[in-house]
Amino acid sequence: MTNELFILGDSISIHYTPYLRAFLSPEWKVVRKGEIAAPEIPGEVDKENGTDSGVVLRYLQTILPRMDAKVILLNAGLHDVKRLPTDNDPCQVSLQQYKRYLHEIIDLISAAGKMMIWVTTTPVDDERHRQFEKGFFRFDQDVLQYNRASSEIMRKHGIRIIDLGSFTKKLETPLYIDHVHFTERIRVLQAAFLAGSINMFSAMKEDWDSK
Repeated sequence: MTNELFILGDSISIHYTPYLRAFLSPEWKVVRKGEIAAPEIPGEVDKENGTDSGVVLRYLQTILPRMDAKVILLNAGLHDVKRLPTDNDPCQVSLQQYKRYLHEIIDLISAAGKMMIWVTTTPVDDERHRQFEKGFFRFDQDVLQYNRASSEIMRKHGIRIIDLGSFTKKLETPLYIDHVHFTERIRVLQAAFLAGSINMFSAMKEDWDSK
């Protein structure tokens, strides 16, 4: 029987999706945001991009009744930590609001009878980001803080975590092609890491059946 996985995340997830789809085939059918018809969500960057945690919540409120997938591979954080127009401005979504959104997201997915796998946010090179992106700022210290907060919430709810952030940080450079996006080599490695984790979780039948 083919399982169905729904991917909801930022542009990093858009880039690794084709490779993850190939690694998981034929055991898994992989679908992502943008491949299910949905109305425009206020604040979303585009139809494929999960954008920040508030957009993710609003999207799920709209799409969950029409989603066939039992398992949702989910990430939010890279857009939450944007600071604009200056580096002294607060993050686009405050840490406290981010936590509240995550709790609401978890409750929503649980009520729909689906399982969630959380993916941590990938790292930021502060200087490289400043060099390639002039419209807003991101800092790795914010990414780390939001990753710690999200991971703590997920652990409290017994949700499986794939620490893509830490995995990516350990890979051999060069990592980036611009401010935050990765080379094809890194995308393939990220997809392989995710696929291995997903298949490992899937093999733990007692964990999946208890959700």
